[in-house]
Amino acid sequence: MFLLEEELAALDAAEPRDAWLLIRPAADCADPTWPERLVSMYRDWAHLRGMTITDESPSGDAHLLDVSGFAAFRLLRRETGLHVWEAPRDDRGGARPGTVRNAALVVCTPQTERPPDNGTAAPRVITRRYRDQPSPLVRDVARGWRTGRLATVLAGNFDLIA
Repeated sequence: MFLLEEELAALDAAEPRDAWLLIRPAADCADPTWPERLVSMYRDWAHLRGMTITDESPSGDAHLLDVSGFAAFRLLRRETGLHVWEAPRDDRGGARPGTVRNAALVVCTPQTERPPDNGTAAPRVITRRYRDQPSPLVRDVARGWRTGRLATVLAGNFDLIA
């Protein structure tokens, strides 16, 4: 029902249905697995919603995902921005442990347009922050929610939490 309602709203607003999703590490991303985890999250999201998703650029550090299905663009457009993985830094000599931030840029565009190039024109705002230590927490700036259910979000259910 959720997807049908979104698809009808997209039709009423004459919005495109399908989306391009570009995912690439930010310049200062030290963890190459972080963008891969996001790709996995979006694949799980698409699978759970009966959508098709194809990686159009399986080599290199950037992924261009072709996402097709009910209201794909409408549901993914707020994903554009930086997705930041926060991990504790192992500062043995410091008074307070710091945080290492690994960021990946996500850019969503409708398939009625050209696929995004490398995302250089995308806004550099933080869309979502993720961490698993000292306690799991996900903060979604775009939608205005926070949850301790990190595993649920990374399993593809980021659009169902409010």
